[in-house]
Amino acid sequence: MAVSSCSSSSAWSDLLPELLDTVFHSLSDARNILNCATVCSSWRDSSSAVYSRNFVPSLFVSHLSADEDSRFSDQFRILSPENLGNKQRWVCGGTGGLLLTVNISFPFEVHLLNPFTHSVASLPPLTTFEDVQRLLQSQAIFTASETLKNFVKKAVSSTSLLDTVWVVLVIYNTDGKLAFCRSGDEQWTDLESDHVASSVDDIVFCNGVFFAIDRIGEIYHCEVDPNNPKAVPLGSASPFKHDPCKKYFAESDYGKLWVVLKKLELNDDCDFAICFEIYEFDSETKEWTMVRSLRESIVLESSR
Repeated sequence: MAVSSCSSSSAWSDLLPELLDTVFHSLSDARNILNCATVCSSWRDSSSAVYSRNFVPSLFVSHLSADEDSRFSDQFRILSPENLGNKQRWVCGGTGGLLLTVNISFPFEVHLLNPFTHSVASLPPLTTFEDVQRLLQSQAIFTASETLKNFVKKAVSSTSLLDTVWVVLVIYNTDGKLAFCRSGDEQWTDLESDHVASSVDDIVFCNGVFFAIDRIGEIYHCEVDPNNPKAVPLGSASPFKHDPCKKYFAESDYGKLWVVLKKLELNDDCDFAICFEIYEFDSETKEWTMVRSLRESIVLESSR
């Protein structure tokens, strides 16, 4: 689908949002939706809303067998979770090349699914979270299940789940709390969060350590000792603390911890990303330095 630039005619950006929504809903190819988002800000807002409603998250893979589903892309094929077998589960994210899935019915069993071999590793069900237990006591299971669809915000694992010992750390619920489970655990264990000043925005496993970052930019070392689990402030003065921008973890190709800042321009209609900054943490000096060049690296930023 060819789309002309909005600079050639102001009429493109003056179309009513209701009309744009109707037109975009008639598009069945995700490429067309994504192309529409590049025309102007009003098209981007409308097309983004349609895309999130009509298209499930997808996996970009460079090689697929002939019987695997491909959606689009000249360089890569895309494997859609809606074709990953059992339709009775939600895909809530992933870690280490595995998809985190939650069964849509009680007791809301949690698994890590290999999207290519369909092998699964079982994790404790959602009903072992105290927040879920309280929710089920106050609401009918059908109503609660809609809330639980987005209960787990992100998951990261310490090592391959093929190893005999592994740990999975998750961000859960709307207030961004932390919990973990070890191989063989039957329930999730909360991290003591007295030192966490705000809800957690992101987590990562880097150089053998779990890290978390909260909304105001404080970094925490997550200690997943089952006898004394806690999130301990890193104690370093980061240059982005209290910065209202979006913050994400990344790991450099040489094993350093990065924090990616997504600088936003705020207005009444929506927020626009105006630039990105990357800071690198030195574990020896406990200092942060700005990354001036990515060299030959690529950073993929999540929309979460």
